[in-house]
Amino acid sequence: MIVAGIDVGKASLEVSVAEGPVIRFDNAVEGISNFLKHLAEHDATVAVCEDTRGYERLVVDRLRETGIHMHLVPILISRRP
Repeated sequence: MIVAGIDVGKASLEVSVAEGPVIRFDNAVEGISNFLKHLAEHDATVAVCEDTRGYERLVVDRLRETGIHMHLVPILISRRP
């Protein structure tokens, strides 16, 4: 299992695959297409991101279309006290 961690923002996605370097992609159609190519190049099978109350919708929909297992973490769980 190779996991991609995604920090979702309004304008960008910051992604690390299997604890590799963090790479930034635009949170828009073209950027998400590049992000999906990046995941495929690294054989990622699972993606995890927090529920950002909307900014994650496009990337989550695209991930689900590809068949990559997507885990959406509630924002309260992912925040530190």
